[in-house]
Amino acid sequence: MLAEGIGDTIRVSLTEAPEKEIPVARHLVEFYGCRHTKQEVKISYVSYGKISVQRRPAIALIDETKTSLADKKVLSLSYCSLPHRELLIRATVDFNLAYKSKKADGLLIDNGREGDSRQLKELALEILQARGLYYSKTEFVACPSCGRTHINIEKELDKVKKRLGSHKGLKIAVMGCLVNGPGEMADADYGFVGADTGKVNLYKGGEILFRNLPEEEALGKLEKLILEK
Repeated sequence: MLAEGIGDTIRVSLTEAPEKEIPVARHLVEFYGCRHTKQEVKISYVSYGKISVQRRPAIALIDETKTSLADKKVLSLSYCSLPHRELLIRATVDFNLAYKSKKADGLLIDNGREGDSRQLKELALEILQARGLYYSKTEFVACPSCGRTHINIEKELDKVKKRLGSHKGLKIAVMGCLVNGPGEMADADYGFVGADTGKVNLYKGGEILFRNLPEEEALGKLEKLILEK
């Protein structure tokens, strides 16, 4: 909305420590709060069939079956050697702005550097998944860290992602407390929720299956639940 000129304030909520929210907010305001003073991204729509073979590995397609590859239109975002963190923010916002006005079958990100096609494709897939257009790995939802959190949610979320990130189509929620956690994870397949200091409750389909598991045992139990489904 800020990029479209709607509103003049911004609030960023991350699962990370609160002080890490400030640089993200500052960057969004710096670029999208005064867009007319900044270098614009080059946005174009190109046919997949006309893109050179060398660039195809960096393209993330939403669906390969609805139309022939030659007919697919790919949204192309081109930048000039941005640092990865800035590229992550810029590409996410720019794709969502462009997609609102014209749908596309895929996303191509070009950052003007050699040898980073795998990283760019991963970023494109993450953007498509966040938009709900294509799921290539486990979807994770988590609450912002706050004073009610009973577990080290940043550390636990990182551990859950590393261990359970390959389950395409699965949605796992990692929540810090019982106050808001169960409500915010209502549509998740599995829930990992802080119940007390160092204790975790595990949910499946909104139903609580295990209560007050030691934090160090909960991830292994969650993995076992998923593999047994």
